[in-house]
Amino acid sequence: MELNDWSILKPLMQYFLKTVRSALVFGSEGNEALLITQDDHVYGIGTNKSGCLGFGDETPRTTPTEILSLSGKGVKGNNNNSHWEFHLLSLGFAVGGTRNSSSPSGDNTCVSSTFVIAYLHSGQIYQWGFIPWTGTTLLEAVFVHKLDNKVVEVACGYSHCVALCENGQVYTWGSNEKGQLGRQLRKENDENNDVPPEKFEIDRVGGILDGKIVIQVSSGAEFTVVVLSNGQAVSWGSNEHHQLGVDSSSSFIDIPTKVQYSSYVIEVACGREVDCSLKNVVYHSVYESFRRCVSVMPKPLNPPKSPRTLVEIMDNAFENRDSCDLIIKVDGKEFHVHRKILMLRSEFFRTIFARWLDANEKVLVMKETNHKVIGTYLKFIYSDTVEDDLDLDLAIDMLLMADEYGDNDLKTVCERIIKEKLTIERVADIYPLISKIKNVEDLNARCMELIYCKPENFEIMVNSQAYKRWDSETLQMFVPQFAKRRRLN
Repeated sequence: MELNDWSILKPLMQYFLKTVRSALVFGSEGNEALLITQDDHVYGIGTNKSGCLGFGDETPRTTPTEILSLSGKGVKGNNNNSHWEFHLLSLGFAVGGTRNSSSPSGDNTCVSSTFVIAYLHSGQIYQWGFIPWTGTTLLEAVFVHKLDNKVVEVACGYSHCVALCENGQVYTWGSNEKGQLGRQLRKENDENNDVPPEKFEIDRVGGILDGKIVIQVSSGAEFTVVVLSNGQAVSWGSNEHHQLGVDSSSSFIDIPTKVQYSSYVIEVACGREVDCSLKNVVYHSVYESFRRCVSVMPKPLNPPKSPRTLVEIMDNAFENRDSCDLIIKVDGKEFHVHRKILMLRSEFFRTIFARWLDANEKVLVMKETNHKVIGTYLKFIYSDTVEDDLDLDLAIDMLLMADEYGDNDLKTVCERIIKEKLTIERVADIYPLISKIKNVEDLNARCMELIYCKPENFEIMVNSQAYKRWDSETLQMFVPQFAKRRRLN
């Protein structure tokens, strides 16, 4: 399975996706994603509901944007048999509280529509998003606790969290209203309501787990099931739908209790209200078990492609000497194209051809640009894509051309590429150019974001040679934006 099988990642450039070593798509409609690159940078993209991407705000991100509070912290991730997994980031309950991974094993992945837990294997735990048990929203990754042992897995319910350590011990925190923390205290602790995240009452689960080794944890909305090394399953929390698998009519059980199942349990998975560990049925993969369920899509929809699409036909027509009826010459380089295709796809070329006195003219010479820019533009006209390895300078030239030619589709593509590749060292180069272009607010915001993300970045920019070349008009446009961002920070 490929990353761009997910609709939220499909628009991203292949050169960027190739740098991603681990990824997690979540949200009720797959509208959020977190990505870890080979060089230990963490990016987020999506609607950013309740600040769940950890940027420090609730602004949607239409392109991958670096989460500076997480980058470089030793994020753990791996690529296992082409199935992408996320070792650091674990998100609690969203699509019915089910585990949600593109891997058949489902390792180290769970999903939440409201909050996110991030853990380092060293034991540090971070949290952000809307925290149901306190009613507060954390817009940035906030340190919650450091456990003494290496964290190997976490699970989340609607309002509680579970962490499994390497030594087999289990820790819980959050709301205990229905006993979901596995402690004999059902009421919520009022002291949790207005206290910092490090006070979220993390504690070890005891009872029948004392002296036992837990090998897996899984949570539903308000309950938890764990698997012991001896194959026994243990559960606690809400039992309103008898999801705990115990002989009790109680609506909740607030201490760990053995699940009444005689067979050896290998792994459990929990739904929002029901336990999904299936009795006396052996499945070769998670996908098989989900086929028993109604209205569940176990993996991203990947419909079969037709033998040849219209886009592929158009792409193959570019530079086809046998069918072309026009040659465009730029810098001595020739491009073999089709006049009608250019007229259909480009207002710029429609205007040029409308001015020609000779409708049978076969050659168009373009002098006010270079062959790389025109070649990339023509390729875009035919294929609706640009090359994966488009460098920043060419992307800037393409953006300026798209603005001049009135090609908003190309403009959007170029803006996304520039945002992905822009660094603080180039902000002073690009800002004077984009400040004069309309409708590139996201790119302007990215410039400001880079300037403010680190204290030293502003100094880097103002000391650059490019900044010293700014004219008064550019400064007049920059100062109000800079001041506005400063007030927000």
